Amino acid sequence: MITTDYFDLCESSVITLLQDTAQFNWVNKEKQVAKSNDVFLDQGFDSFALTYPGAFPSGFAGTDVLSVQWEVLIDLLVRWKNTEDQAWRDFKAFRSLVFNLFNLSYEGRKLNRLAGVTDAVLTAPDRPRYIPLNRDPASDIVSHIAQVTILTVTMTINKEE
Repeated sequence: MITTDYFDLCESSVITLLQDTAQFNWVNKEKQVAKSNDVFLDQGFDSFALTYPGAFPSGFAGTDVLSVQWEVLIDLLVRWKNTEDQAWRDFKAFRSLVFNLFNLSYEGRKLNRLAGVTDAVLTAPDRPRYIPLNRDPASDIVSHIAQVTILTVTMTINKEE
């Protein structure tokens, strides 16, 4: 029986690519780029990329090969520091870096040459949203601008004999 967690391999590659790309200038990359962990949002860092599992449509690409389209949700968050105009400029610049990494670079499109990955494409099906300060739904003070993006990773997996 195959025990490999192929989604985790994809998600870990996403985390590594984001953490190791110099243009992001992370202050603390382990806290700002993480799997399913938003506990550091209120600690004053300027930007975050948090990953979560999504859907995984699959189908057979042959008799012994499965083709899976893993969805890695990447929640992009940028702290609202000064004005609304500045917050949007910061958000758009950060989102552009993430878009360029996954859609325009070979390393991003192949998840750093992860075995079986044939392509990766980043999309955002919904528009950005405001996150209230301290996650209080009644608060009208915004702490972050955020947008959920979907990285669809196409991977071929050899079926067990």
